[in-house]
Amino acid sequence: MNANNQPITINLFTDYCDVTDLMVATAAAARTDPRAIQNSRALFQALGDSLEYPLETTMLENIPAHEDGVAFFKLLTTFTELSSLNLAFASSEKLLTFNPADFNFEIPMVNEGLNELFILASTPQNKIKDSERIFHTLKAYKHIKLPERWAHWTREQSDSYRRGGITHCQNFHNEAVLKYNEIAAEHEDGKFHGSAHTVHEEVVAMIATNTKQPCKCEPAQTWKTEPANDDDKPPSKKPKLTPFVKHTHVTADPDSKKYVVGDTKEWEGTTYHFCDCPNHMYKQHWHTHPAAKCNTRQ
Repeated sequence: MNANNQPITINLFTDYCDVTDLMVATAAAARTDPRAIQNSRALFQALGDSLEYPLETTMLENIPAHEDGVAFFKLLTTFTELSSLNLAFASSEKLLTFNPADFNFEIPMVNEGLNELFILASTPQNKIKDSERIFHTLKAYKHIKLPERWAHWTREQSDSYRRGGITHCQNFHNEAVLKYNEIAAEHEDGKFHGSAHTVHEEVVAMIATNTKQPCKCEPAQTWKTEPANDDDKPPSKKPKLTPFVKHTHVTADPDSKKYVVGDTKEWEGTTYHFCDCPNHMYKQHWHTHPAAKCNTRQ
């Protein structure tokens, strides 16, 4: 296509928001190559055959008289602008909550999912720039804590982005795929082995799970007597857990501020103290005693 007498190349299906009516009209008038004309007519015919009632009857009078596929495609994207706007809002929300675990931490699939959302979240009035795309990509990559080489590489790329060293999103995606393949090739099974948890977190979780093993022996038979009423029942010795007993961050966002030793919370008239020791059973971090008196932490 030509814009201001300067030849430019635009992907019609991914960057259609950048294609103006003037560019379409100029390209149609300048199209003289028989193969290019044939391809344009083929696109026109394919789009026309894809229309169904009532969309076909609604748009039939507005279909271009000349069989120009690019003009017809532009007309379709303009006709569906309202639905595209709603889709853009929904896609923007998905970008904010994008989780690479949904793609099994496979970077090529992660990049494909991101690119799809980038396209759907763009509108003629608001196209997602490369800087925004790189920001969302880095945010997704940072969720992958293992392998450690990947996490280290991501931190380096994040620093480079802040210094202005990364400006083209697709090139960044290509570099990420190369790093992904390089790390996967180091494993005997050729897999990436991505994880959203660090080695320390996985070890702590494994220790907490194996700390208390259930007894497989049959309990000794005992005689039980039913209390006469509820008042005669002995009080339960099991402590009541707080709703924030496992919280380590101020909010649910893993990038939010962490609690530190010395932080306290009040719950049902009792003061609870934060402890940073990861070895408590069931990952409990809030206790009625200060961290300085915690035997596990010492």
